[in-house]
Amino acid sequence: CALPISRQQQLADLFQDLPEWLQYSDDGLYFGKGGWLSPAQLRESLFDSLTVQTAEVTGIVPCDGGWQMIINGEYSETYSDIIVATGASTLLPHPDRLPLSYIGGCVLQVAQSSTDTKVSSGTVSRFPVDNGLVTLGSTYQHVSSPTEYDPDTDLEQLTANIRRMQLADEKALETGRPWHGTRLVSRDRRPLVGPMPDFDELDNMTGPFRRQIRDRDIPVLPGLWLNLAFGSHGMTHAAFAAEYLVSRLLEEAVPLDQATRRA
Repeated sequence: CALPISRQQQLADLFQDLPEWLQYSDDGLYFGKGGWLSPAQLRESLFDSLTVQTAEVTGIVPCDGGWQMIINGEYSETYSDIIVATGASTLLPHPDRLPLSYIGGCVLQVAQSSTDTKVSSGTVSRFPVDNGLVTLGSTYQHVSSPTEYDPDTDLEQLTANIRRMQLADEKALETGRPWHGTRLVSRDRRPLVGPMPDFDELDNMTGPFRRQIRDRDIPVLPGLWLNLAFGSHGMTHAAFAAEYLVSRLLEEAVPLDQATRRA
């Protein structure tokens, strides 16, 4: 997601003594040692060790011993833990209580002979060349539902910015491979990772106790977990969020300081 120029400059000032890590330019921020994940390689590595099933899930309901999913109109087996990820927030109890909206975005993969491995973020974000293709993308639209998103407008704006910034030639643009979609984003742009709050129990709390409740004392629904609302930062944040969530599930030491967890 494109950052305001003032915010880009503020970030660059923090790294002024480490130019090899981050540099500021008129067209964005450049991360000289920024890590990134190849989506194709990530999928291949995951599918080698996971059993992937595709089905339409229309509900998640509590039951004795855990949770069941409603799949194609039928109840699934019982699971002690269910992790709700990506855009499935409408399946949760009281989804309207979660501070979520949708953010649209698009990318264009174009052929490029450069071997530049730098990651940049600005009006157009750029990921390194992978198998002869460079990924250029950005996020321009905030919408209340996926049906309101207009991908054609986003793609036109992305293409115009690519031309203006001379990130690809016309031939590459004509043969580029577009992708578009919507993603969940929270009100403060931080992902929701952890147990699902029990809003019914929270509503039953009255008086000063509710106003003074600590984060660790917020009632939760045992076995129902969230790992969503990454917005346009899923590829960079999801792996660490998964590590955090697994540590919570297994009751191991959490790899985050308290202030970050509370955020």
